[in-house]
Parts: sequence; structure tokens; C-alpha cells
Amino acid sequence: MTTTRIYQNQHLAIKTVINLDKTATNHVRNVLRLTIDNPLIIFNGKGGEYTSHITAITKNNVQVYIDNYVA
Repeated sequence: MTTTRIYQNQHLAIKTVINLDKTATNHVRNVLRLTIDNPLIIFNGKGGEYTSHITAITKNNVQVYIDNYVA
């Protein structure tokens, strides 16, 4: 199984929690049907990627905890 990569146009930093934007939330929740604790790779196009995992899912929001930076 591969880890899903998600683009987010926002500041990313390790040991922080972010809320995915509306498009990514729909994709993660309704298309991929991921659940809490599923891993993700988050990137913002400004260099590098971040390993993360889903911490909460609601109808309109997916919350992600950023674990580490991967060059």
C-alpha cells in the first residue's frame, strides 16, 4: 500500500496540527475513505514533504498531525 500525497497551500511545520482544505478533505474522506491514524504525505510546493497522520475526521474537516520533515 502506498502513502497518499496531499498538496496544501499553507505553512507546514513539524509537531503541528493542520486542517486540510475543502478539496483535500473531500478527497481523503469521501474518495479514498481514509480513517483516523492513516498516514499521509503533506507538501506545499516550497520544498520537501512532511510525514503525517490523520487525527480527526468530521463531515467538513480532516485534521492532520505533522510528524516529521522529509527532504
